[in-house]
Amino acid sequence: MEITNSISTNIHFLSAFRRYGISAKHPIIRKISKFLRDSAMSNAYWFDKWNASPFYATSHAIISSMGIDDELVQNSVDWILANQRPSGDWGYYGSSAEETAYCIQALCAWKKSGGKVSKDVFFKGMQWLKQHSEPPYPFLWIAKTLNYSDWIIRAEILSALKLIDEIL
Repeated sequence: MEITNSISTNIHFLSAFRRYGISAKHPIIRKISKFLRDSAMSNAYWFDKWNASPFYATSHAIISSMGIDDELVQNSVDWILANQRPSGDWGYYGSSAEETAYCIQALCAWKKSGGKVSKDVFFKGMQWLKQHSEPPYPFLWIAKTLNYSDWIIRAEILSALKLIDEIL
């Protein structure tokens, strides 16, 4: 039994329901959307109990909430854009390839859906990611201890770079 709600679990359920074809008007979709809106920090980003970075939950929320709550998605996109470092990367506790990949994935999805994101954002992110894609990676995943998975992070990086290729 969980004592606290998991933001990412709700986000992943939202994504699964949408992939299954459940309408944005369905009560379960509306309930999850309301939960996400009510739990957003500054109406723009989320912290989750399974990952130390708000970029993880926020990026996934953007991807799963597009077309359901585009005002909240736009706020989240704006928050991600405002937090890109001049060098092109993102990271809550410092520069991180994993977090940069999540942000790029969300911004690519937003751009493909018709949202506005400057190509410079993608170019700078891609350049930084290509130069910093190798370990060591920060420990962002929360279990009994902080940890990470090389394979998951490498997959996220490859996915982000592939998505950028499609945008640029």
